[in-house]
Amino acid sequence: MRSTTLLIGCIFVLVKMQGQNLVLNPSFEEKTGCPNAGDWSLGSIDSARFWTQPHRSADYFYPCGWNWTHSTPQNALGYQQPRSGIAYAGIYCYEYGDNELPDGREYIEGQLSVPLLKDSVYKVEFFVSLAEDNSSVASDFIGAYLSDELIKSNVTPPTVVDVLPFIPQVSSLKGEVLADSVNWTRICGYFKAAGDESFITIGNYLHNSEITYLPLKNAFSPQSYYYIDDVSVEKSSINPYQWVSDKIICTPDSVNQYALPDSLADILWSTGDTTHAVSLQGPGTYWVRAALDGCYFTDTFQIEHTPAPAFGFSEDTLAVCNSALPLTLETTDCCAEVLWSTGDTTKTTEIGQEGLVWIRQQNLCGTARDSFWLQVDLPPLLELGADTALCDTAQFSRVLQAPVGLPACLWSTGDTVSAITATQPGVYWLTVQNACGIFTDTIVFKDLRQLRLTTNNDTILCLEEPLLLSASSGFDTYLWSTGENTNEALADDYGLYIVRAANDCGTQTDSIFVTESNHPQIQLPAEVEINLGDSIALSPLVSHDKPLAFHWSPAAGLNCPACESPLAFPWQTTDFLLIAQDSLRCRAEAEVRVRVVDRRRIYVPNVFSPNGDGQNDFLTVFFGNEVGQVVAAAIYDRWGSLVVWKQNLPAFPETVIWDGAWQGRDASAGVYTLVLSVRLKNGETVQVAKDVTLVR
Repeated sequence: MRSTTLLIGCIFVLVKMQGQNLVLNPSFEEKTGCPNAGDWSLGSIDSARFWTQPHRSADYFYPCGWNWTHSTPQNALGYQQPRSGIAYAGIYCYEYGDNELPDGREYIEGQLSVPLLKDSVYKVEFFVSLAEDNSSVASDFIGAYLSDELIKSNVTPPTVVDVLPFIPQVSSLKGEVLADSVNWTRICGYFKAAGDESFITIGNYLHNSEITYLPLKNAFSPQSYYYIDDVSVEKSSINPYQWVSDKIICTPDSVNQYALPDSLADILWSTGDTTHAVSLQGPGTYWVRAALDGCYFTDTFQIEHTPAPAFGFSEDTLAVCNSALPLTLETTDCCAEVLWSTGDTTKTTEIGQEGLVWIRQQNLCGTARDSFWLQVDLPPLLELGADTALCDTAQFSRVLQAPVGLPACLWSTGDTVSAITATQPGVYWLTVQNACGIFTDTIVFKDLRQLRLTTNNDTILCLEEPLLLSASSGFDTYLWSTGENTNEALADDYGLYIVRAANDCGTQTDSIFVTESNHPQIQLPAEVEINLGDSIALSPLVSHDKPLAFHWSPAAGLNCPACESPLAFPWQTTDFLLIAQDSLRCRAEAEVRVRVVDRRRIYVPNVFSPNGDGQNDFLTVFFGNEVGQVVAAAIYDRWGSLVVWKQNLPAFPETVIWDGAWQGRDASAGVYTLVLSVRLKNGETVQVAKDVTLVR
């Protein structure tokens, strides 16, 4: 009895919830205070219990004492009897604002008694009436947006704000202007809940450019204002989304029939048809809008083309390496049913061994089957043998064999058979390939039959520097008596040198004897002396039985640094080193110092007589060989006047400075002063001044 009572109670509650209005204070009869009669920009909807606004300018109308501006039925915005009770709300749904707020809007936001259930169908209904006294236009598209949380505005503090960025689930028809200011216009629609919606927000969600409006009277700022009453959200006992559904078609040009019940009105298909039944050809996304008892709904459905399965394996045999197991295979999403040879019925399967692999696929449009043989390869073991040295002179022949069971082989000879015969020394290789990769093995037959160890011949020379000893190359290891372990060694003393070289054919030994040769003898005087500008032959005393090569240093100041007896003409005292060496690298050295004496020989006569008798007719200066140039010569009279000026004159052995004329006439007899600036061959400059007497 107790269980029966409980069941009846549950059924009663379910039926009650089915037709219950979930909107709290749906006709605005409950208030928390009288509407604000002061600043209109603050709004007054918050005075209605359970109602608020995303912004701060929606209005509440309730007859409350002396406040006629927010009363009903007459108020500051117009006249309208409440649809039920004594109160209603009001909002601007269209207002042409300034550049900062071009789309003026107001919204009211109410609370539901319980959250909506996911995928349940609800009927949303509310009534609007145009406030004609405060509206210069009538506009379209007033909607209700249901959300799981309160909507917050990002405009602070607004009086009239921009459009909220949401799409209402229920709205009036776009393009149908709501112009009735005498009666209440019903806006009703169905929608399927996403789940947990707990708030309803009513207003216009289009921008001004999208709105259809009807001018009613001239106004500086076009606007439309609407009263709102009797808001309801009820769980629907009818599911209007049951009459059209998604379809799968097997051919893309098939025609599909859809039909709606006769109880539906005001039908509009996405194709433009307005009949209850339509024929839709081809895949695509379609929708239908219709009204059930004046409440609209829109249902969207898909017609999807799914061809018959056409999956196929690309090869009859697939070779994989054993390291790739298990092999994962994947089919397409074409089919509702899949069956693999492994028994798997999923999109993918794993194959772990060699054998026949097959798949069967099936959907509403057909069945497809295919198979292939899975071949599992192992990495081949290639072993041609160790590298081999050929030591004797017998005929060479070796059979090289590939492992049994491998695919086609490729030898270095170009052959593709399983075995070849090597008859010549050299490098042989075998390459095979399977699913595990490319594998190669190499064998080398080294020809050591003609390899003999040889070194330098016995040598007679002078070890002025270490001698490089060299053994023939081609052996694996070397060991010299000096300790070096390459095919070369340095001999830095006289005597016997031994080298041992080894390879796969054994060890060979060779030697070289280095004997000292006779050294040349040369002599030079310790020092010789020359005047600056002169030269001297450097002639050494040489004693040797072989031709010699000579090298003097430094080369500056010598006419032939590679000659046995060059001429030396240094500008300063210099030590010259002579090295003499023969073809056996035997050498001798000697050194001589050439001392340069700077005599500065400059002779200026103290008198000259330019009388044409051929004796001392010119003032001539005489120089030694060490003087290179007269840089400048100047002659002054006794009063200091410049009589002669000359530059860049030759010096050795003599230079004419003056012929005794001045300004085209014979100069007067008397004492004159000669000033000379001369440059020596060593680069030094010397100044000379002397009095000279001109006699006539």
